[in-house]
Amino acid sequence: MQDFRSDELRIWAQSSPLRRAIELTIGGRTPQGKYYAATSAIEFREVEDGVIIPPTLDISPEAAQLLMDELWNCGIRPSEGTGSAGALKATQNHLEDMRQLAYHLMKMPAPAKQ
Repeated sequence: MQDFRSDELRIWAQSSPLRRAIELTIGGRTPQGKYYAATSAIEFREVEDGVIIPPTLDISPEAAQLLMDELWNCGIRPSEGTGSAGALKATQNHLEDMRQLAYHLMKMPAPAKQ
């Protein structure tokens, strides 16, 4: 087994509605241009309480962002959703609607949109 740097890894996500699962594929390309992929399932073992367990996998922030984008494309959203682009856009649209309503009620022409 060869070790790869976290900045060389990528995780792809694909929705599998029939299995009610998100399928993850881990792989990438070496600096020499060769492709590689994880070809076996993760093995789970019982561990003693208090044992420090090393991470199963570490990935770069860039790979994490790509994974987040992949999961978003599969329909996965943050549970809390604060700060999401969709919520911000909805708030901006609501504010624009309220501005238009205020100008209408004050019988004033709304300024031209920029």
